[in-house]
Amino acid sequence: MRFLNEQLKPIFQHYNAVERFGITVLHEPFEVKVSAPGSREGELKRGYKLVNFGNIAYPANTAELTQETRARLVPTTYSFRPSPDGRQPAAALPIEYSYSPDPDKDKLSNEDLDLFDAIQHVLVQNGLQNVLGVSAVNSGIPVVRFKRGANIVTLPLELKAVVPGTESIPTLYVFPPDRDAIVLREEIGGEQGKVAFTTDF
Repeated sequence: MRFLNEQLKPIFQHYNAVERFGITVLHEPFEVKVSAPGSREGELKRGYKLVNFGNIAYPANTAELTQETRARLVPTTYSFRPSPDGRQPAAALPIEYSYSPDPDKDKLSNEDLDLFDAIQHVLVQNGLQNVLGVSAVNSGIPVVRFKRGANIVTLPLELKAVVPGTESIPTLYVFPPDRDAIVLREEIGGEQGKVAFTTDF
């Protein structure tokens, strides 16, 4: 948590982004262990996007969506990983989307892009570009996420006891103005409740 509070929180404060974005932990149940119909376990097929609508995230085949629907898919979570072939340096890459009734309102501003540049610089400098990303924060209600079939379900954290699985990790940190970083989202991994990755900041 020290890294989050000492190196990242000041950036969020500088760009007035503490209520709009948080730091997400990139991990297998969230980014890799998401199957699309017809794909092998652990793959998100080419042309598919993980799309949130309400409390469900589903790997949607964008080729099957209308142009109007595709225009309403707004990126909400970004990684800063370099390209797999190493030819492109770390850059903000959308890895999760939400269906938005007003996509123009939800587009990134120039200040958001400056925020991302500053975060990327700190992550690369500390070798954490493969570990942490940025996620939009839509509410201040703590939640738990878990995978069921091809979908990822989100529930209020107070309902965590009804979710099968024994092991969870914090995957979204936010920065209240008057406190250290707090956990806003936990995730229970896979059908057996196993998580694939965790770290201490």
